[in-house]
Amino acid sequence: MLIAAISDVHYPRFSELFHSALKNANDKRPCFVILAGDIINRGDARQFPVVINLIRENFGKEIKILACFGNEEYEDVRDALKKQGDVKFLEEEILIEKFHGKTIAFIGSQGVIDSPTPWQKRHIPNIKEIYEKRIKQLKKLILQAKEKADITVVFSHYAPSYKTLKGEEKSKYPFLGSVKMEKVIAETQPDIAIHGHAHHGSVYAEIGKTRIYNVALPLRKAFTFISLEEKIGLERFW
Repeated sequence: MLIAAISDVHYPRFSELFHSALKNANDKRPCFVILAGDIINRGDARQFPVVINLIRENFGKEIKILACFGNEEYEDVRDALKKQGDVKFLEEEILIEKFHGKTIAFIGSQGVIDSPTPWQKRHIPNIKEIYEKRIKQLKKLILQAKEKADITVVFSHYAPSYKTLKGEEKSKYPFLGSVKMEKVIAETQPDIAIHGHAHHGSVYAEIGKTRIYNVALPLRKAFTFISLEEKIGLERFW
């Protein structure tokens, strides 16, 4: 089972890079595409079906697409995005899929940052409480998923660890990811964690047995392909 993951397309801002990523991936046949947020630029919902159509033209019309919201998918366009392109958005939810006798649990969320941005503080007065609640929800969901599935995949926009932020300015780490979520990952050990948001971070890190992939397009310049191999467990593909 092959997963293709990408984030931070910011379409049409990085449209040239996105088209190149699609072209270079045209020999791959993933079962799922995961969009880890910031697929559109500055809340421009008109661009979302453009991106989805390009993905389906490249990987096949029937490809299953899962997504979480990023900070560029503004609150006031999210309902509209949910109705476009037959994409399954996960917001602190588990989706169970079966493939070749294996059960895979996908958990999606926008994620958590340790320091809310000035905009968030101004417009979402209870943002710290929202993040604290989300951390508890995600821990509960990961534990539930591990009871139900053979493989657990968590994807979020914000980084669930500082380990894949290396390359960014250290002063920005709290605005890009969360050490609190890193603790959750260490305690619950999902098989794979996928995120974006860190355009200048690192592509890969590990916390125990959990493999963490930063799939931001400006960093990777490509889709990230992850294969779930039944016989040998989890195997990395770059």
